[in-house]
Amino acid sequence: MSGGAFSLDGVHLTGRGYAFIANEFIKAINSKYKSTLPQVDPNKYSGVKFP
Repeated sequence: MSGGAFSLDGVHLTGRGYAFIANEFIKAINSKYKSTLPQVDPNKYSGVKFP
């Protein structure tokens, strides 16, 4: 099983979590400045893997 936006310490984000936050910034920038920055795919970044 894998996934999760937070690392095992419950405080820091994983690569997937940072990608999600980056998309929120991209949405805000695109909205404010009428730009067309592409969003990132959070599934291309690492999450937490459980055996």
